[in-house]
Amino acid sequence: AEVNGLEMDVNWAATYNLTVSAGFGWYDSELTENYCGTLDGNGNPETDCADPEAPAGTRLPITPEFKGNLNARYTWDWSDFEPFVQLAYLYEGERRTDLRIVENGILGDMPSYNMLDLSAGIRKDNWTLNLYVKNLTDERAQFSRSVQCPESVCGEQRYISTNQPRTLGIRVSQEF
Repeated sequence: AEVNGLEMDVNWAATYNLTVSAGFGWYDSELTENYCGTLDGNGNPETDCADPEAPAGTRLPITPEFKGNLNARYTWDWSDFEPFVQLAYLYEGERRTDLRIVENGILGDMPSYNMLDLSAGIRKDNWTLNLYVKNLTDERAQFSRSVQCPESVCGEQRYISTNQPRTLGIRVSQEF
C-alpha cells in the first residue's frame, strides 16, 4: 500500500483579539499490489492471483481524499472579564469501508460530512464559563460501518458508528 499526501496546519493571529487556525490533508492512498486474501508458505501476503479481492490501485479504506478544519476565536476585554466567541468547522470526504471490492460493495462507502461547533463564554482569573453547541447542524457523520458476520450473510444488518447528535451544554472550569 502507498499513501502520498499533503498536510498543512496554519495558525494566524489576525488581530490582537482574533485568532484563526486551519488544517487540511490531501491524500492519495492506494494499493501498489494486488490483495489476494491469502498468505504464502512464509506467511507473506500473496499478490499474484487471477481474481484478487482488491486489485492494485484500489483506494485504501477509511482514508478520505480530503479532510480539513477551520477554527476562529474572538476575545475582548470587558472590565475584569474576557468574553469570547468561537466557531469550529470540520469537513471529511467520502471514505471506503473495506479494502475488498465485494465486501465494500455490500457495506457501501461512508459519505462525506460537515461538522459545525459554536461556543461563547467568559473568563475571569482562572475561572471560565462556556456555553456551547456541538454539531450545530445536527449532521450524522459516519465513522465506521461493520457487520457481525461475513458481509455476504449479514450485509443488510450494518452497524454504523456515528457522531454525537446536536448537543447544548454549559461548562464551568477552573485552572489550577
